[in-house]
Amino acid sequence: MTTIVARSLTIKEMQDYYDRLHGGKGAYINRGALKAWNPKIRDGEIKLPAEFAHVLDGKVLTWDNVKQRRRERQKTILKQKRSSYEQIQKKPLYVWVFWCSGINNFIFRGWWTYLIGFGREYRSNGYKGEVAEGGDLFNQIRELFPVENPHPLYAIDDEEWMQLFAKQYQRGRKWHGKPQGKSLIWAEVKGSHVRKILSRAEWPNRELEAEMKEKLKPCPFKPCKGKGQIVKEFIPGEFYIYCLNCGRHTDIYETEAEVIKAWNRRPRK
Repeated sequence: MTTIVARSLTIKEMQDYYDRLHGGKGAYINRGALKAWNPKIRDGEIKLPAEFAHVLDGKVLTWDNVKQRRRERQKTILKQKRSSYEQIQKKPLYVWVFWCSGINNFIFRGWWTYLIGFGREYRSNGYKGEVAEGGDLFNQIRELFPVENPHPLYAIDDEEWMQLFAKQYQRGRKWHGKPQGKSLIWAEVKGSHVRKILSRAEWPNRELEAEMKEKLKPCPFKPCKGKGQIVKEFIPGEFYIYCLNCGRHTDIYETEAEVIKAWNRRPRK
């Protein structure tokens, strides 16, 4: 019986081998994929180095490389978060007023008001927080969204205002059997703290967006002819279009009309 002695590769040998085989190109290949594709590795004739992690963008990486990349990415994310927490920004939020039936019809039962991050802000690193009744933010919201008083002889308290707001600004299906109210606002935010309510805002016009998307011409970047996608950050002056196929994009413009015009009239090259 012949015993196969496995030859262990070094990281440099792996990189040279991969360069010869694929010309230094490739997205992501892990250890399992290499074993599946290479019969010598699969049959044990060649042994992968223990420190080998994967191939990424044509480069053979060790576990130390992976850890270093993760540390650098964490530093970048932390720096961005610290920077955003120090800056005062104007952001879109929406007021959400809803009824909660509570746990066992007791705990948390009642009307609640929340401020929720909107659009991209809510999907990634967004804001969500309760607005305490009688507080400064709550009073600012009440002032911004007056409701009709059904009994003019005495004032509306906070709980009744929430009920009337939910009916007047009802959006979406009922929540716990009662209407839920939502309305978009602009707010001054520092980190995760809402400092001040600035003004009302308008919900994006989805029908208009759909109509404008249909008018987009195919991708103007040769040789691609893919479909363009309007990216709207819900912050004034941040509109651009990118290709769903090749990923190339326009510069940032202040309005949708300007960015569509730039996309459709860009020389194809």
